[in-house]
Amino acid sequence: MRIINITRSNHFVLTIVAVLAAFCLTLCGGFAFAGDKEGRMVDRGEFLVNEAGQTYGTAFDAESSEAEPDLIEAVATNGQEGYVLKVDLDKASHADEGVDELLISQEERREMASGLLLEKMNDRDERFDYSIEEAELALAYGLCSESVPSAKMQDALGVSADDSMARVRAIEKDTLVEMIYEVDEAMTVYIPVYEIDGVTRIGEFPVSQL
Repeated sequence: MRIINITRSNHFVLTIVAVLAAFCLTLCGGFAFAGDKEGRMVDRGEFLVNEAGQTYGTAFDAESSEAEPDLIEAVATNGQEGYVLKVDLDKASHADEGVDELLISQEERREMASGLLLEKMNDRDERFDYSIEEAELALAYGLCSESVPSAKMQDALGVSADDSMARVRAIEKDTLVEMIYEVDEAMTVYIPVYEIDGVTRIGEFPVSQL
């Protein structure tokens, strides 16, 4: 799922308690990062253009993903304000994938996340020998709202209506959230943050794969 213009920690917590929110960094609005360099207006969405001919600005000003500027405003992990290349963000967030390719990559990421979570569940909770299916259920349970019925989650994942949900619920929610956060950290892809020239690298920006 493409998520931009939010901080790194906000992204995780929003998704855990509703969507994954609270990232240490943000993609911000406005043209505040232009500094003392002059830009000029162009026809492509009325974005400013740098000396290399790249449009730059905030994704909020774009009517669609396709209309976003070449350089999208962001704040790096080190607090530096700059820009990420749209092509880098699209690749890291899988926004450049076709439907079939996206479905495959989503399944691959789900399997990887479930496998990592399974290791953590069995390391931290010696009461049970959790299965990969239970790890998938735990991942969905941790990321979904409490309003989503347990049976619906089990049906969606193809998990039989046995004691799997009870075993998952036996894990302290804070502990489960912490484990999913660690999985999210392990899978996060970092892309470069540049100055307005789109060349000078000043930091990096995290893109969650959950």
